[in-house]
Amino acid sequence: MEFWSRARRSVFWRGLHYFKNGCVKEIKRIDDTHYIGKVQGSELYEVNLDVEHPIKSTCNCPFAKDNSKICKHKIAMYFKVFPEKAQPFIEELEESRRRKEEFDDLFEKELALEEVKLRKEIANMSNKEVREAYFNMRAIEMYDFIYQRCLQSSEYYDEDYEYDDYYEEWD
Repeated sequence: MEFWSRARRSVFWRGLHYFKNGCVKEIKRIDDTHYIGKVQGSELYEVNLDVEHPIKSTCNCPFAKDNSKICKHKIAMYFKVFPEKAQPFIEELEESRRRKEEFDDLFEKELALEEVKLRKEIANMSNKEVREAYFNMRAIEMYDFIYQRCLQSSEYYDEDYEYDDYYEEWD
């Protein structure tokens, strides 16, 4: 089992981000499986890394203090000690970013084409047809808004999953 396997997905990606951005400020090797160090977050946190037994690792950050949770500081320090373990994830992230940029470019082009089509369609509509189309569009927007609000208040919404963090953290 890999060191990071007990971490939440958002914590894992933040830890990788911390590693990639040089937030690990100090590391001292105790032996082959134990390391101590400092990782810069909102404060400078002290991390005690036990690679063989991750639940014995400690960090004095609010998330992991006094418990066995794997925090982003532990992940960052682990990747600093074993950078080759981070490389596949960095490559995956870069590929994902590239695909997202390609998608965004394609989306913008398609959106521009659809806008031209829509303008032509509207130009051929009567005022009554334009008002009716506008009403229908607003009704769909309201439906989506209410649906999202209900989803967030339901048991299906995962408040721990940070839906936009996957890409925003790398900007």
